[in-house]
Amino acid sequence: MTVRPLSLDTPITGYESQAEALYNVLIAGDEEAVAFVRQHHPELRIMPETEFMSSTISLEHARLALARGYHFEGWPHLAHWVKLVTDRDTDVYKFERAVDDLVDGNIEGLRIWLRQFPQLIKFRSTRVHHSMLIHYIGANGVEDYRQRSPANAVEILHLLLESGSELEPMADMYGGSTPFGLVATSIWPAKAKVLIPLLEVFLKAGVTIDHPDSAGNHQNVIIGCLHNGRPEAASYLKDHGAKLDLEGAAGVGNLEFVKSFFDKDGNLSNGATRKQMEYGYIWACEYGHRDVVEFLLDNGIPINILVEDLSGMHWGIVGGHLDITKLFIEKGVDLEDQNGYGGTALGCALWAIVNSDPTYRWPQTEDESVQIIEEILKAGGKIQPGTITWIREQPSLSNEKKDKVTDLLVKYS
Repeated sequence: MTVRPLSLDTPITGYESQAEALYNVLIAGDEEAVAFVRQHHPELRIMPETEFMSSTISLEHARLALARGYHFEGWPHLAHWVKLVTDRDTDVYKFERAVDDLVDGNIEGLRIWLRQFPQLIKFRSTRVHHSMLIHYIGANGVEDYRQRSPANAVEILHLLLESGSELEPMADMYGGSTPFGLVATSIWPAKAKVLIPLLEVFLKAGVTIDHPDSAGNHQNVIIGCLHNGRPEAASYLKDHGAKLDLEGAAGVGNLEFVKSFFDKDGNLSNGATRKQMEYGYIWACEYGHRDVVEFLLDNGIPINILVEDLSGMHWGIVGGHLDITKLFIEKGVDLEDQNGYGGTALGCALWAIVNSDPTYRWPQTEDESVQIIEEILKAGGKIQPGTITWIREQPSLSNEKKDKVTDLLVKYS
């Protein structure tokens, strides 16, 4: 069962029916229903899968998960919101309609709402994130079904600022985030090719580029970009004056600045920490900065260290960088060493070719995933039984790519 958002004029009985339908398919073992409940229920999401499948699930579990899916603390909060949003005289109704126009790219509709009800520009959502209209520009941390960036997002941002929106108000997603940080770390503006233009608008408007908590999780924007697969945004902001620590410098490939955090004996200096060094190392691997990777390996990073459950080689594979893969092979890394998920180098490469989003391949545009697999096989990577069948069953792979990978597996088996 796919849980689809109900229209704003739906009475509470509609949500009750949706919760009951979710419960019925949940106890029948529907995979999408199980995934939805495990994603949104605060207790069931941390329960081991075996324990979850054997636990007693009630209608109240489904109700709470549904309320959380709509970004409310619980069912009573959802019910109160429904009462307000179904009354067309309330600001809650007007705000929600304005949000729909914003994420749909209906700038004329949004302009009418703001002209008739200027108080909406300062209104905050009654959902748990308490976003203002400008936060929805980030398509990040708000309702899943509203996480999309229209092609005219830049024009919409200009409209919001011209209508008196605050430039960097905090909202409550990820422990506190600004609109600027949400945009910079979001995949949806990148997919819509409006990421850098949006950042440019924020910078011209005078946003605080080095706000310590802008990206959520108590991270500044550069670090948030690196942690969320947005290296192009990190590089752009570095070029526009964002400050760098060791992690940030390594992540954007600034080797000379990386070197400034080491003394003549190769020890960390200038306030740099071991954690910054380790995280900078994996971002350099994932984002293809070979010279930085080599420098850090020469200055104390163990070649097989796991950071966020992956080794440096595995991060390079996930990032789609053939040169990083070759570097680790040249250095004699053990291809059968397993990451935190039990994957070897070849296993990681096969996972990546199936699951990696091309939006994360940067700065290169060419897909090197097949060449990476071949390089690992040439170096002696072991093929597990059933691998060819598994590749053939992957719906996300084109037949052409399936054929190429299968031919390589047969050749080196």
